[in-house]
Amino acid sequence: MAEPFSTILCTDGSGGWCKYLNKGIVGLGSYGEGYVAESVEDGSLCVAKVMDSSKMSQRDKRCSQSEIKCLTNCNHPNIIRYIDDHEKNDWLLIVMEFADSGNPHEQIKLRGTGDAHYFQEHESLFLFLELCIAFDYIHSHKMLHRDIKSANVLLTSTGLVKLGDFGFSHQYEDTVSRVVASTFCGTPYYLAPELWNNQSYNEDADV
Repeated sequence: MAEPFSTILCTDGSGGWCKYLNKGIVGLGSYGEGYVAESVEDGSLCVAKVMDSSKMSQRDKRCSQSEIKCLTNCNHPNIIRYIDDHEKNDWLLIVMEFADSGNPHEQIKLRGTGDAHYFQEHESLFLFLELCIAFDYIHSHKMLHRDIKSANVLLTSTGLVKLGDFGFSHQYEDTVSRVVASTFCGTPYYLAPELWNNQSYNEDADV
């Protein structure tokens, strides 16, 4: 799947110039795959998302471009950092910061087995506080995330919570226009009541 960007995302850097070394698949999506990659320049780990846009609807293509736009305009410790993007023919590559401790969805399942413990109250409060800080940042920059769920909240080994997956996000101009604030999108089980009621919505729907 990463072949279209073989000169950018390589499995072996010894054969010539490349920007990122592919360390293996980290996830599968409807239109492509995600890889853990290592920056050749500084050795830092990142996530490279490779997508086949020929399989996307026009709406999905707009979502991909909106994700790049929103991530590019974010600069906050509680937001997954945008690094790079490339387009080639019908393929799109987005490179982002790697959060090395998964997400609460995975952690809850992991902590429910064996001798592991569920999140304690103070841990949950800390996660919630950092997430609220991330919300405050994107909303103050006129962005709606529109797909808040545990799988899109990422964790690092240093204890930081990072909001990720901006695939349904949108950055608006001055106020939330009716077009943006009435679009039905997101993950069904996590949608705000306003969307199910076919009502317009604002930043509150993220919370």
